Amino acid sequence: MNSYDSDVYSEYLLSRGLIEVNTEDEADLILINTCAVRQKSVDKSKNLLKQLAYKKLKKNIAVCLLGCATDLPDYTDLKNNQCIDFMSGPLNSMVVKSEFEKFIDNFLAEISFYRKDKLLHSNYSKISAYLPVIHGCNTFCSYCIVPLVRGREVSVPMDDIVSEIIHGTEKGICEWTLLGQNVNHYGKDLGHEEGQFPELLDAVASLSKVVRLDFLTSHPRDFNTRILEIMLKHEKIYRHFHLPLQSGDDEILERMRRGYSTTQYKNLIQQIRDCFPLASLTTDIIVGFPGETEKQYLNTLKMIEQIGFDTVYAAVYSHRPGTLASTYIEKVYPEQNKERLRHLLDVQRNISKKRINRFLNNYNQVFITKDLQNSYYEAKTLEEKTIILFSSKQLKLGDIVKVWIKDIQKGQLMGEIFQP
Repeated sequence: MNSYDSDVYSEYLLSRGLIEVNTEDEADLILINTCAVRQKSVDKSKNLLKQLAYKKLKKNIAVCLLGCATDLPDYTDLKNNQCIDFMSGPLNSMVVKSEFEKFIDNFLAEISFYRKDKLLHSNYSKISAYLPVIHGCNTFCSYCIVPLVRGREVSVPMDDIVSEIIHGTEKGICEWTLLGQNVNHYGKDLGHEEGQFPELLDAVASLSKVVRLDFLTSHPRDFNTRILEIMLKHEKIYRHFHLPLQSGDDEILERMRRGYSTTQYKNLIQQIRDCFPLASLTTDIIVGFPGETEKQYLNTLKMIEQIGFDTVYAAVYSHRPGTLASTYIEKVYPEQNKERLRHLLDVQRNISKKRINRFLNNYNQVFITKDLQNSYYEAKTLEEKTIILFSSKQLKLGDIVKVWIKDIQKGQLMGEIFQP
């Protein structure tokens, strides 16, 4: 979601004639798009802000502080900070966008070298785009601050989504990722009790100029298996499922307010693999949730080994103000939790190495994402695995080609164009 927000800001700045630079020292305008999910992210943005305050003493730059973390107590003392020229929350509404655009226009009017008759337009083009289909979250997991900073769920009308994608495809965007804190709730706030996400997925996948389609994120409790039927119907939808497990212990899951058991989660994984044996499965894990015992941690480790995820995004529990878990009195042991995290990631690295072998000596329809020159290209398989391939034939970004996966080098799939 933050990547989408940053893209929106970037596109507007480029449309106003600004160009993107590589370093802070070159910039006249700097945007800090904050994240509130973990304290580490908040601390990083605060440290950057301090550095910019020092730089601002030497150079006249404008600083925008944006995103989820701006309403946290960490920033209350910065509201009137002279280092910040513009401050706003996440891009959940047109109001925020219009306020940002007004600030930028006023900023440009004060810059002596900025001339509207000589705009330096960047050659901004892309083949891939994110598109939020539902903002906010109503789930209120005990550890999660997202509902507090992103607000309650608001679905974007389906016709608006389809129109936006059609407009984007006319500009050359052919790979789309539909976004939501929980895409499975799409349409519930519009009066559809079971949600409309399978119907939305079908509608977007039916657009001829959409070449590849993905979606993030699915809540295991709410995953509608009709999605699998739509994916079987449309080969252009990536066979990749990101299903945050968070813990492999039932008691911890209950205290997290996740709404499913480990058995229910395993059953869902089995349904997915029955439909798509090669599917990529990724997940999120929280290590060191308040009160987590050694046995409960080992239950999580055991479940990771049983399921065999392609990738696990794991982090030590982060205390978030205002959440239910922030009131839990159980002690958290930082050093112990860091060691658990290190061990878990070591275990997962070995699993990932074994899992990737299933693609070896197989054909796959891949989507070209990058020209690496010298007849080499970077692409994505149907399971969203990165592959490096050789082709004597010139390829374009967005092309779909059939490849033979012939090798794995340092965990990286290697292939070549299929020659019938």
